[in-house]
Amino acid sequence: MGLKIKNSIIVCAYNEEKYLENCLNSLRNQIIGTGCTELIIIDNESEDCTGDIGKIFVDENKAYFSCKYIKIDNHVELSKSRNVGIKESVGDIVIFIDADAYVKSEWLKNLLTGFIDEEVDIVSGKVENLENESGFSEFIYNAYFRSTQLFGVSRLIGANMAFRRKVFEATGGFFNNIHGRGDEVAVATRYFSLFPNKKERFVRNAIVYNEYPDSILIWLKQQFREGISHIAICRLNLKNNLLYYIQNSFRFCNVIFWPSLPLVFGVFNSISLFIVGIVLARYIYRYKLFVTSFKNTFKAMGLTKAILSIPTIFLGTYLLDLGCIKQLFSNRNL
Repeated sequence: MGLKIKNSIIVCAYNEEKYLENCLNSLRNQIIGTGCTELIIIDNESEDCTGDIGKIFVDENKAYFSCKYIKIDNHVELSKSRNVGIKESVGDIVIFIDADAYVKSEWLKNLLTGFIDEEVDIVSGKVENLENESGFSEFIYNAYFRSTQLFGVSRLIGANMAFRRKVFEATGGFFNNIHGRGDEVAVATRYFSLFPNKKERFVRNAIVYNEYPDSILIWLKQQFREGISHIAICRLNLKNNLLYYIQNSFRFCNVIFWPSLPLVFGVFNSISLFIVGIVLARYIYRYKLFVTSFKNTFKAMGLTKAILSIPTIFLGTYLLDLGCIKQLFSNRNL
């Protein structure tokens, strides 16, 4: 413990008595192995035994590595909980893992290799499905989440991510007005708009296991909230440019198309033909996701589930766009 702390692992927990002990135990030996990593447990006013588990772990391990338990008196949003962890930490690298997840062997070592390049300031790792009895969880992991980790400007997932401290010094931490999903993407987007020469890296072999939605209703609600957060992030980062409006025009056409489908084909004219073309373009834009989803699901679960992945992606895209349009016409920030 005499070594200078270089890395800080922050575990934000709220009512995680079922998973927290497993999460902390999976981190223990990897932290001891570095000799320069601290662990900070943030208890977001849990109502179960989460706090007791966190305090016992600290008491049992504080002789072996730097660790501490912090209790938030009044429950706050996850972004605020993460900011408390940042304030309490001292490492140059700040790492976040969800309390309901656990890490694979050599996760920490592999994750830190992402920072070898001095231009890389944000690193993310892979999040695989935590084995459980839910068939839908395994299906949606292969059909959607496993595929989306391959695309997009950012591969950041809150369950497995790391930042140089200077990222938060530049952005002021996580944004407290992003109440839904995506506060990590908001930070990355803002940081790279300030420092376009900096990079983000995805480390495939830095693996965390985490639960995915175990019902289609939960997943569709997530998609809707993801859409709301997307618009909030765009507003936060002042992305009101031409591309922003074009993309949301496509989303708007997709949202109004399906409920008005009988009317579109009942009054088939140039306007309805234009809307059909826009909607087709919206889904063609996501063709890589459809193809990868089918391949992943077929390989893992067979042809029947692979076929079901296609309408699932359609439905998820619609709820995502619906959330975007809902927030687009809302005057309030998240």
